[in-house]
Amino acid sequence: MLLLLPQGLQLLVFAVALLIVKTLATAKITDNSFFIFLSLVDK
Repeated sequence: MLLLLPQGLQLLVFAVALLIVKTLATAKITDNSFFIFLSLVDK
């Protein structure tokens, strides 16, 4: 799905994803919740 986006949007989505990952790591959310989050984003 991400490959269909323009280059600028890909970078924006990637930056947002990194920010969310950093936030999740700081909040110490379980890996299971993180994988659920990834599956939701992939759709």
